[in-house]
Amino acid sequence: MKRLILAAFLAGTAFPGLSIQWEYDNFDINTTTCRIKGWSGQQPSSGKLVIKDTYEKDGVTYKINEIAPGALNHLTTVTEITIGANIGTIGGNCYARPWDDISNFNNCPKLKLFHVSSDNTTYGATAGGLLIRFEEQADDILVRVPQAVNTNNGKLTLGSGISDAAQNAFSENTTISTLALSKKFEELHVSGVFANMRGLKAIEAPGNPFLKSQDGILYNEDLTEIICYPVLREGASFTVPATVLAIDNNAFLGAQKLKTIDLSGVSAIRKNAFAKSALSKVTLPASLTDIGEGAFRDCSYISSVTFEGQHSLGQAAFKGCHALTTANLSVDIKFDRDSVFEGCGFKSIVFPAGSVPQNYDIGSFSFANTPIELLDLSALDTSEHSISLMGNITKGCNKLTTVKLPTSVSIARVNLDESCTFGANSAIKELSMGTFSSVGAPAFLYTEGNHMPRLYVQATDAEVCRWYFQAFFEVQGEASVRPLIFIDAYKLLYNGEESDWYVYPTASYYVPALARKNYTKAIAAGVTVSEMFELTVDKNSGEVHVVNRYPNDITFQSVSVDGGELEPFDAANNVNLGTELKNGTTLRIYYKFRDTQFKTDYPIAEIATSGIESATTDHAVVKHEVYTLSGTFVAAGDGEADLTTLPAGVYVVRSADAAGNTTVSKVTNK
Repeated sequence: MKRLILAAFLAGTAFPGLSIQWEYDNFDINTTTCRIKGWSGQQPSSGKLVIKDTYEKDGVTYKINEIAPGALNHLTTVTEITIGANIGTIGGNCYARPWDDISNFNNCPKLKLFHVSSDNTTYGATAGGLLIRFEEQADDILVRVPQAVNTNNGKLTLGSGISDAAQNAFSENTTISTLALSKKFEELHVSGVFANMRGLKAIEAPGNPFLKSQDGILYNEDLTEIICYPVLREGASFTVPATVLAIDNNAFLGAQKLKTIDLSGVSAIRKNAFAKSALSKVTLPASLTDIGEGAFRDCSYISSVTFEGQHSLGQAAFKGCHALTTANLSVDIKFDRDSVFEGCGFKSIVFPAGSVPQNYDIGSFSFANTPIELLDLSALDTSEHSISLMGNITKGCNKLTTVKLPTSVSIARVNLDESCTFGANSAIKELSMGTFSSVGAPAFLYTEGNHMPRLYVQATDAEVCRWYFQAFFEVQGEASVRPLIFIDAYKLLYNGEESDWYVYPTASYYVPALARKNYTKAIAAGVTVSEMFELTVDKNSGEVHVVNRYPNDITFQSVSVDGGELEPFDAANNVNLGTELKNGTTLRIYYKFRDTQFKTDYPIAEIATSGIESATTDHAVVKHEVYTLSGTFVAAGDGEADLTTLPAGVYVVRSADAAGNTTVSKVTNK
């Protein structure tokens, strides 16, 4: 008997942890209204959820007049929802914005019906359980279709009283395969209405004067825009009709069976038009000038993109296309906003030759979080306009070790945390460049670790010689940077004088033969300045001879006098220029330092002597420093480095003589 009484007691008791619990906010004592903020606890076992009209707090009865964005998501077992009489706003859907997404009832896979109190003057429900919004002096607006709404063998026909729909009104629905629109359903706010319909195969619009349906695809009245391509429409390929000029927002969003598409004649692709679709290759015709935000975002199968003209790419246009490894990028492709190719699969990005147009930017995060190893913009012609690099363009590119920039670059400042050009603690080891038109933010920001990047500065032909290395690097916390800066200019001058902008306190500078004496600002600052090679110029014999001081890194190519014919070096690095040298003014030497093309102009009157500055210098090593290949400091001392006490491996040894000349070499310790 006691057991039966206890069972009856438990059955009639409501335990808070076993029932749904509402969370409220926005209490207004003047209007005595509040808002549902969210829910917790257990969903009703009956599957039927009722949203009350009022809530009592501190002796005051508040009318529940609003549901916050996202407050009623993830009701995974609910089949029916009843909305109270006082609700006038759901998510972003309100009096001022009746076509906005209600931002609720997502991830409700079993939801079949909406009910609304008959006393509610804002929202209502159709006989089939669709949630609608009443509009004064107009037909009703469809605001949400249940994800598991009942259909007639997969077909849902909208009633004649519904003339419009809110954004994402059909989102996540799985039961509708054919959708028939009423004759009154208008085009005005239709963009994005049908996004994320997971079972849709066809849309019909019989007798509708505002919309047209052909082969199950929904168009605008004059067939100039595609509004919706059903996600499960049969066919792996599709040719856009010749009348179509634009692909509307979300039109092909999530199209699961479409692999290829012919976009000939299309001029605009709008926001999220092909996002999450199954396209594998994309060709964008010359007619297509505008590609909207997220147009191809998260297309997991796209492996290549071919640009056939000048295109403007919106924010995140190809973001998340992980299989995308091939695209013919150039300055014809304008990065309109940020994150255009973030998260793609590029292993190298190389722009072909082309003149940089005015105000050309590569936006923030454009290539972030990609596996690129090389970023090469060096072929671009910046004689008329500089190229601007925004913040964090390669953030998270942990394999990126080599960057090649054109002769003129602007480093732009953007309002981002840890803002720098290449992302904090970049793995870049080698960067070649010309000059900067401006530096508004650091190119390199280091917050941890020890770093020793190499900079190859092609300064000889720079028209405006600005090298803001003091702003180029930023170091925070315990991080350190010891850049090796290789410069091909005989002299670094700005407005005819040497500026100290190029001096970075922890850098080591490597300059052409006979040029060390011209880098007085660096020498005065106490940093190391060394000559990369030795040079002998004999006017009488016409002989020019060079000796590589930086082992295995320099390849001498040719020389010219006053822009004349190039004469190659022989195997012993000699050139005989004869009387051309004696009568000339400027000697130019062409050479490669690793993979970077250098050239140095020498005033013949200054350098044509019987010897060179370093010829009488005692090159005996007086001190050394040892680093790992990653730049971590290992040891230092006087004289030649002795690696026998160190573990086996490859080390970087920096040696210096009494004059401050240094050499850096890789040494394998066995």
